Amino acid sequence: MRQDAAASGASATRSAPRAGIGSAATSRAVLKRAAIGWTATKRAAISRAVLKPAAVGWTATKRTATKRTAVGWTATKRAAIRRAATIAAAIAAVLIASGAALAQGGPNTLLHLSAISAVQAAPDQLVADLVAQSTSASAAEAQRRVNALIAEGMQMAKGTSGVEARAIGYSVNPTDEKRATWTTQQTLELRGADGPALLDLAGRLQAKGLAMAALEWQLTPELRRKAHDEATAAALKELQARAAAAADSFGLHVDHWQEVRLDGPMLRPRLAMPMQAMAAARAAPPPQATAAPEDVTAEVSADVVLRP
Repeated sequence: MRQDAAASGASATRSAPRAGIGSAATSRAVLKRAAIGWTATKRAAISRAVLKPAAVGWTATKRTATKRTAVGWTATKRAAIRRAATIAAAIAAVLIASGAALAQGGPNTLLHLSAISAVQAAPDQLVADLVAQSTSASAAEAQRRVNALIAEGMQMAKGTSGVEARAIGYSVNPTDEKRATWTTQQTLELRGADGPALLDLAGRLQAKGLAMAALEWQLTPELRRKAHDEATAAALKELQARAAAAADSFGLHVDHWQEVRLDGPMLRPRLAMPMQAMAAARAAPPPQATAAPEDVTAEVSADVVLRP
């Protein structure tokens, strides 16, 4: 039993160091956890200390920007309202002034007028239309003859100084319902300021088989426009005189011209000879044409406001 007690004592003695070792390990674990907890707490505190001011600053910046935007938009809106109010006041002032003027001067009288004037101009170019025509049982043959006549006429016109020629219009038609025969025709137009030269060429073309369809002196577009401008100026002067006379007869005066309307130069229609006359002209001597002055008219109209 003493040996057992001694053994037990020895065992107890050996166990004491183990208990000390366990306590040290426990202490280290506790201290480590405390250190870790303190470090996490410190980091959280530092994060809050850094991030909170940043968040607060960003929020303040956003609020300031929003406030400035709202203030700017409000200022722009107020400026637009002020401009609109200024324009409205100006319009109202004009209307009030117009009403006061009407009240002082009385009502307006609207007068409708028109005038026509004519200017004579001497034609400066001769125009001739010669027609090449052929009838045949074959449409192809009829066209061949017409083509040959026009080609010869164009060649002759090129050799005549001061004469311009062009081939216009072309038609091929059956002469009856059975289409037994066909008629082809085309027009050769001659223009020139040299009347005698053009008339001589026209006579030679008639001798070749072309028929005269139209022959007359005309105004060139430039001369017609110039004459129309002169007629317009004369019509406007007449219109002014009539407006003044009308105002005087009513005991009023011309306040202003409200609207003036002008017409444009009108082209004189060309006269064409009938087919029977064309056929008879083939055996006739060279044609003659006398230039006569032409009337170029212009019409103007206007609305005139009369006041007392």
